[in-house]
Amino acid sequence: MKLKYHLLNEYGIATEKDMTGHAHLGEVNEDGDGKTVECLGCQTDHVHKIFQWLTQPINGHTHNLKD
Repeated sequence: MKLKYHLLNEYGIATEKDMTGHAHLGEVNEDGDGKTVECLGCQTDHVHKIFQWLTQPINGHTHNLKD
């Protein structure tokens, strides 16, 4: 089992704000695969895939997972 560095709880993660000033909440499995499920401060709602603990780009931007 991989360590879960970026967890708010057992399955929830959060991202840092990016240059657009918004952030996300997301859900991942124990391998770090999942997606964002809520957008905080978004002008246009969107979803990022998360693959092996890395948030994937969409709409010309990406986010780092929050420590």
